[in-house]
Amino acid sequence: MARFSEAFLVLRAADVGITVTWVPLVLVVMSVVYALTAYPAGQLSDRMPRTWLLALGMAMLVLADVVLAMTRGPAMLFLGVAL
Repeated sequence: MARFSEAFLVLRAADVGITVTWVPLVLVVMSVVYALTAYPAGQLSDRMPRTWLLALGMAMLVLADVVLAMTRGPAMLFLGVAL
């Protein structure tokens, strides 16, 4: 419930100035990062307490939210999406 929806990310990309043609790249970046981190996160969950992993995930979410809130250009936007 705490994460942003894809629709918000697309609207934020348009707000930052990314043209409509490049807005789907936001979803591509999000999907690629998700695919690349899902397996390592699963392995990490086998090696550390679940509460620590949850805290790490929430910290990354807060960091992503801060980056997305403060973004003024495409590079910061994609960093926030990736986080």
